Amino acid sequence: KIGKGSVSVSSAAVELMMSRAMQDIRKPASKLNVCIVGAGKMSRLLLLALFSKYPEIQVTLVNRSVEKAQEVLDDDLVKARGGANATVAPLEKMWDAIRASDVTFTATGSKVPIMHPEDLETLERNLMLIDISVPLNVASGCAKVD
Repeated sequence: KIGKGSVSVSSAAVELMMSRAMQDIRKPASKLNVCIVGAGKMSRLLLLALFSKYPEIQVTLVNRSVEKAQEVLDDDLVKARGGANATVAPLEKMWDAIRASDVTFTATGSKVPIMHPEDLETLERNLMLIDISVPLNVASGCAKVD
């Protein structure tokens, strides 16, 4: 059907999170704690899609530059849709933010994966990883970690 469904990778990623949250995380999407790694165009589009559905959702935006991450959160369009419960964190705190999250989106410009299976083995909770980066930020094999 023309006009149905997602119009961008970012909105499709949010739709995927929404459709799988109860099954995979056992929480309604509105109650999820979300981490977004990266603060570029794709992350901004993720925030727009996310806040359009859930303006009060808990989000941590992780980036090398916390100033850049804060600029993305302070964007007029982003702020108009939500973000009262959004915070920023430096890249050094990425794993703390991921450990505290139910869903992590990756959207960085890294040319190599930033997450590997061995990085996920110590997590003590279910984690949904959604990688919208090109090239991918999440190494193959991460889906198989229990």
